[in-house]
Formats: sequence, structure tokens, C-alpha cells
Amino acid sequence: MSNAFLGRAGFAAGIDECIITNAGLLTVSSNMVADTVEAVIGAAFLDANENGLEVASSIMDKLGLNTHALLTVKFRDFPAP
Repeated sequence: MSNAFLGRAGFAAGIDECIITNAGLLTVSSNMVADTVEAVIGAAFLDANENGLEVASSIMDKLGLNTHALLTVKFRDFPAP
């Protein structure tokens, strides 16, 4: 997924409003939001231990990230040898 895609999803979910910036920074960039989305998903994955994949997938579902074309590719089944 691209930073642009993650940034759009993060802005749509209001994650930009949760980012604390220093006093001199007036706006939150798309890359900052994308980095935050990645960090939240990664932290939840690690924190959930054996349920990490399920938790990360749930967050991605709520943010609409599981609809990305790269995540919906289907591979054909190969017959067993």
C-alpha cells in the first residue's frame, strides 16, 4: 500500500486529529498520517501476541484498508503432487 492510500484512509478516519505536533507545525501531512496508521496497526499486532493478525486485520477492516487491490488478489489452487 502506498503512503497516499494510507494517508487518505487515516484522514477519513480522523486520525490526523489525534497526532500531536510541535508548536511550529500548523498542519499534519499525508505522510505523517500514513506513518501513524502503520504504527497503530503494527503496535496492535505486536501487543495482541498470538491474536495479532486478527487484531491488525480488524483495524484494517475498520479503516477500509482490506479493500486495496493488492490485498484482494486471489491465487489459484494448485493440485497436490
